[in-house]
Amino acid sequence: MKKMRTTTRSLHEKLRQVVKVIETSKKMLKNRRRLPMDEMSTEQQISGRRLGNPRKAAVVPILGPFPVREFAFRVFLCAKRVRFVEEEERDDEESEEGKEDEENEEEESEEEEESEDDIHDKDKLTTLRSEFAHLSTDDFDLLMRKGVFPYEYVDCAEKLEDTRLPPCESFYSSLTSNTVFENDYAHAINVWQRFAILTLGEYSDLYLKTDVLLLVDVFENFCDSCINSYGLDPAYYYTLLGFTWDAMLKHMHIKFELLTDIDIVMFIERGIRGGLSQCSHRYAQANNKYMQSYDPSEPSSYLMYFDVNNLYGWAMCQPLPYTDFRWVDDTSNFEVNVIAPDSPKGYVLEVDLEYPRHLHDAHADLSFCPTRDKPLGKRQDKLLATLYDKKRYVIHYRNLQQCTRHGLRIITIHRVLESTQSPWLHDYIELNTRFRVAAKNDFEKNLYKLMNNAVFSKTIENVRNHFDVKLVTKWDGRYGAEAMIAKPNFHSRSVFSSNLIAIEMRKLEVKFNKPIYADMCILDISKVCLYEFHHEYMVPVYHDRYTASGNREYWAPGATRTDRDKSQTVTC
Repeated sequence: MKKMRTTTRSLHEKLRQVVKVIETSKKMLKNRRRLPMDEMSTEQQISGRRLGNPRKAAVVPILGPFPVREFAFRVFLCAKRVRFVEEEERDDEESEEGKEDEENEEEESEEEEESEDDIHDKDKLTTLRSEFAHLSTDDFDLLMRKGVFPYEYVDCAEKLEDTRLPPCESFYSSLTSNTVFENDYAHAINVWQRFAILTLGEYSDLYLKTDVLLLVDVFENFCDSCINSYGLDPAYYYTLLGFTWDAMLKHMHIKFELLTDIDIVMFIERGIRGGLSQCSHRYAQANNKYMQSYDPSEPSSYLMYFDVNNLYGWAMCQPLPYTDFRWVDDTSNFEVNVIAPDSPKGYVLEVDLEYPRHLHDAHADLSFCPTRDKPLGKRQDKLLATLYDKKRYVIHYRNLQQCTRHGLRIITIHRVLESTQSPWLHDYIELNTRFRVAAKNDFEKNLYKLMNNAVFSKTIENVRNHFDVKLVTKWDGRYGAEAMIAKPNFHSRSVFSSNLIAIEMRKLEVKFNKPIYADMCILDISKVCLYEFHHEYMVPVYHDRYTASGNREYWAPGATRTDRDKSQTVTC
């Protein structure tokens, strides 16, 4: 055992030496020196022509004749050789080192994949590459990222004549109340030196040119991705919300029934309630053997955080209403618990619910049927999860079924709205999910994620909040600012100058041309998943040995490791 410890220490010491060599090499790479043109070889002079000026001195690394990649590979071989020598002295550590080798191989393969993705991304920067075709690969790589510039430092034209890059403190921004990071400032220094920049004005020209060209390439690639995926050009849309909505309609061929009954519209609006956010336990501190601050004299406790992956995406894949809306005539004999989740007919009900007192303690952390109300001492409505009885509560039938399974009692059914439903969003959500899985970079992954989220945002659009904006240049007259402000639908104004004012006017006619019923059902169905996880998974595992903070954080004092593992294996 003593020999194994000595071998391990020896191995670690040699590996630290190799790491030190690599760090030293990195520092050497950062140190550059300039060569006069007459001391350069022809090859160096050609590589030194930056931005069309061949007389500027090139910057040459102080390293030896072999390339940086070859140097790194040789250092890597040295590290491997050290490890191979030490492996001959090991006995029981072979299996552990084998695992480390596998992890290293996986990391190397991931790095190779990342490098391939980088090459693939370089090919997409066609505009930037066409403008800087004369640059070497290393120099072009410096322009492939967002640059930094001392915006607030340059407050007069004379500062553009500075012959040195301003210090890091000069990059301070009042918007972020901070200066740039050290690696960003090091990048700026590297650009200044590699491109042999003489003044801050030249640096500004390069910064602006690359900034605009990068944006051009990003937008062009964004358009190409959207056209290839959906057959629509996003340049014809104001926002991604409008684009993804049309893409969904084009893909699904769905025809929505627009609501013409104002009672149905207001009925649905009363049922729209957002996501619940609360803190049931104000303070909790973990104490277990996996922590450095573990106190064995105190009971063990754990903090756990859970997040439902793609919660609204899951809800949007469920059956949702889209047509044939009508009021149910006979509500006295309506049996809500016999309706299947995938029934061709869906229902939204207005009910009176009783919250039995014997359930209050069990449901105190996350009670059913949250309501919009004003908390004590507050003026703004919040979504509150209370244990009060509910009066004329508008709820989706699947939520109501869940409530009755957990003990709430239906007192009265006032109204029932019936509609035809189907999982009409399922194929579009799955389409974007497949696109996201096949995406080769973070940009495309985020794009297809937003395409799903934006569909939900479009269903929740409140057309009551739309305004007409009038730009007025005079005060008097029929179409002047005074006449606009005097109208009953005047909302607000913004003064830009003495002869220009923007006036917001409420619409005289509101067109309810959005399927708000889909939004209401998506929000309610998502709560089915949330409440199912809490009441049907977490509560049976921990019983009364936990406290929930909000919807996803749990504090479990006195819990065992087995209980903790059980809770981590469940999914919604």
